[in-house]
Amino acid sequence: RRLSLLSAQMLVKTIPMYLAGQVKLKIQNDEKATYCYQINKTDGRIDWNKSAEEIYNQLRAFAKWPGVYTTFNKRKLDVISAFPEKTNKKDVNVGEVFREDNQVLVKCGRGCLRLEEVKIEGKQVCSINNFVNGYQQFLGTVLT
Repeated sequence: RRLSLLSAQMLVKTIPMYLAGQVKLKIQNDEKATYCYQINKTDGRIDWNKSAEEIYNQLRAFAKWPGVYTTFNKRKLDVISAFPEKTNKKDVNVGEVFREDNQVLVKCGRGCLRLEEVKIEGKQVCSINNFVNGYQQFLGTVLT
């Protein structure tokens, strides 16, 4: 929404300048252009071996579609909201869920991801605290 409003404002200013010959066109350098492959549903699957920052960027990129997900107890668990965190905890495995300073974290290849909101298959989006209350075995689980 924000970008569409900004681009509309920019067009209102730019089109008259273009028509008046005041805009100099620049041809794209094809050598520096990059190709984006077609995104599919499996691109949203989390690889916990990646850094927390990479997974956070994946979440931001795929929030609307296809979404970002992992597996918990053989069920799809959508991660709706999460943020990278630094932790000194070394006694947890990659993908393991643990609690630290009253936050629910998942160990990544580098750093941790602090979970805020999740949605398990067949249920509605809920806060991570409500989810842990309903699925107490979640803490200590290794997500895949």
